[in-house]
Amino acid sequence: MKTITYMYSFLDFILSTIIVCWFQLKTKMSADGPATWITPFSRIQATFQTFFRPGVWCPLIKKFHSHKEKWIMPSTSNRSNMENILRGLMTVIQNDKSRSFWVVKQADPTFIQVQVFTRFEWLDVIEFKINDSNVEVWAFSSGLFPLWIPCVCFVNLIFFWFPFLDMCVNRRRIRQIYEAMDMGIQRI
Repeated sequence: MKTITYMYSFLDFILSTIIVCWFQLKTKMSADGPATWITPFSRIQATFQTFFRPGVWCPLIKKFHSHKEKWIMPSTSNRSNMENILRGLMTVIQNDKSRSFWVVKQADPTFIQVQVFTRFEWLDVIEFKINDSNVEVWAFSSGLFPLWIPCVCFVNLIFFWFPFLDMCVNRRRIRQIYEAMDMGIQRI
């Protein structure tokens, strides 16, 4: 029985040491402005989690960690609106002080998708659907657990029903992009 207790204590010590070292390294690597890297586990699992998006499966729960807006742009050209959104997005990314890692995953004249990995590698997604002068913006947190944990994208699928808060981060990101564009957009 003592052997099992010692093994458990040793494994607990090793795991906690690895986690603390990883967070210290992550903090040192990205101390000034946006993060410059994310873990391989996060990169691998992000596509899966973005596709399935378990954090928004329950209609009543997704309101705690997502935000939608509709904009009316001054231009009716999809390409022009896409370029303006990307310009505003790049301004926000350059001025980001939250140490998030931003990836523009898809950008075409009718759809832009951005993956935002928070400092601790929770995955948030921002989507822009562009139709002439109308733009639908949706930002949401994709799952309960951060993606740096191996195989956690499957655990997030299981816990899709569990409510969690994003502390209005997605709403703030949309507002920052809107303000960075500075071109007389109407918000609906």
